[in-house]
Amino acid sequence: MTFKELIEKHRDKLNMVGISYHMYPNLTQNTAKTKLSNKLSELQVGSGKQRILPRDEDAARKALLSLKDDLTKFIDQE
Repeated sequence: MTFKELIEKHRDKLNMVGISYHMYPNLTQNTAKTKLSNKLSELQVGSGKQRILPRDEDAARKALLSLKDDLTKFIDQE
């Protein structure tokens, strides 16, 4: 797999908007991006500090799982 093929295939997950949308598919892209950004920055929103929880990490793993095999193929090529 070439770098171009890797990027074209996973373009939707290789940025903040993409990964957040795949982590929170029930939200709009803008809302998902804001949610992830707030959690990463640990901002005070509403009644408490936003932070990454285990369920967020699980959602990130699930979102990135489809990249794993293709990244391994690309990295291991010589």
